[in-house]
Amino acid sequence: YAGWKQFMKEMEEKAAEKKAAEEKAAAEKAKAEAEAKAYAEQSFAECQKMCAADNECCNIDIVQGSNQRLSCLQACTMVRGGVSEDSCDAECADVKCDRTVNGVTYHHCNYPGCGDVPAHKQAFGDKFQPAPYECAAQWGTDDNSCKKGCKNGARDYAEWKQSIKELEVDDSVASQYLYEFSVDKSQPIPVLEICGIRADGVRMTDEHVTMKSEPIAKCWSIAGSPEKIRRKGEKGCQDDTVYGLTDDEPYPYVHKSGYGYCTFSQWKVNEGTILFTIKSSKKIGKFEFDYFRPRNQPGWKIKENGVEISTTSPGRNDPFPSPYTTAYAMAR
Repeated sequence: YAGWKQFMKEMEEKAAEKKAAEEKAAAEKAKAEAEAKAYAEQSFAECQKMCAADNECCNIDIVQGSNQRLSCLQACTMVRGGVSEDSCDAECADVKCDRTVNGVTYHHCNYPGCGDVPAHKQAFGDKFQPAPYECAAQWGTDDNSCKKGCKNGARDYAEWKQSIKELEVDDSVASQYLYEFSVDKSQPIPVLEICGIRADGVRMTDEHVTMKSEPIAKCWSIAGSPEKIRRKGEKGCQDDTVYGLTDDEPYPYVHKSGYGYCTFSQWKVNEGTILFTIKSSKKIGKFEFDYFRPRNQPGWKIKENGVEISTTSPGRNDPFPSPYTTAYAMAR
């Protein structure tokens, strides 16, 4: 009897241990699922905000898609879900109606499209939810939308939020820093051509950039460029005050000539000419200029609040790559 009693005790202890282990595993699973859900909801909200800041549409949910391409929101949440930025970029070049990545299926052709895109308004009727801005892409998404989403997904949201806050221009408070760009040495060929400008990784807006010398050509691009097609809406590149220097570019496109697609303005100016100024509420550490070609890059004289802080060299006399990006570190 004593042996039987000991056996029963051991069995009860094992059952209790098993029950405790099962309860612990269930609690850990529930906790992990709750954390995963909270992370997914947080990632979705952050991706929505970053994509909205880029004027990207198809920004209501990840179910809606358009134009056979990943939306900014779909790409951003994809990276937050564990896909690398490089793998996400590779998906941007793959045009299709449906795709499954990392266990999640994304649709890009389903009717009625995206509920925040004006081109799809009729299909949604009174359920249409217009974005509070003009969509960057006419049909809600394009290759550039996807690229921006991949980049946003890899960003630290707190750092992004701070960078946006610091670069905002408050009309009620004068900007603390004014950067002046004048031509110190001419570029290898007669024309200077610029596609885009960023400061500390953030694309400048019309509020930041002020033209001091009028271009001889405004908003040029390679014939047949998607830029021209995309800008046939109510507002075009030439409606901007800086003629394409601050608009987003579909850089993955390459024309049959080998030149990249981008809207650029063109100048013929003498050395010493002030081309433009850039204002910011914070001190800039690095500017990035996208030139149409290396041979379109001049040598700059850069001033901060009237004090010369840097001189740069012209680009090499080469037609490629196109576009061509040069970074300028500012003296601290």
